[in-house]
Amino acid sequence: WQQWGGARARDDLMAEAEALAQLTLAAAGASPVTVAADVVAEPGASAEAIADASVPPPASAAPARAPRLHLKTHADAIHTLRARWKELDRTGAPAGQALWQRFDAALHTAYQPVAAQQTVQKAARHENLLAREVLLATLDAVPVQAPDTLSADDLAAHWKEQARALDRFQLAWRQLGPLEHTVPSASRSALQQRLRASLDRIEA
Repeated sequence: WQQWGGARARDDLMAEAEALAQLTLAAAGASPVTVAADVVAEPGASAEAIADASVPPPASAAPARAPRLHLKTHADAIHTLRARWKELDRTGAPAGQALWQRFDAALHTAYQPVAAQQTVQKAARHENLLAREVLLATLDAVPVQAPDTLSADDLAAHWKEQARALDRFQLAWRQLGPLEHTVPSASRSALQQRLRASLDRIEA
């Protein structure tokens, strides 16, 4: 009974995985509806019905609107299906290799838009990190030691330039967005330490 129940559960997971894969292909426009060349009529169908079923839709017909994926929900559904499959492996008889490969292939297809989004996000975060490093290098190049030979007016102008440089930096830094959402997580701690050192140098 347990094996039968596990087999039914795997069939359900398989159906959900393939439904996600089909939804993914439909959202990408990769699964157009076609009309089969060999139409099998139901018993008793009229000649007119058979002829109508054999004729493809007119070219002027509006294509069906492709579904849109909510990638966060989509990724969560894929993760949940894999977790449920592993739980069945733990509590019941393992699935056959062919069934597992079919399940895994469906979820790999479903995961393609999530992987594509992650690639875009990774590139954007790397570019954001480079832009921040350029800003920090510019700020670090601002001289903070005033020459002893400056007059009072020149000395005041010198310190005003430091303040303006700091304001320009902070404005450009804010325009790059929140640090925790825009740079690679592995680089965040070192970047924050460098930011604090650069600001302390000017503010001091």
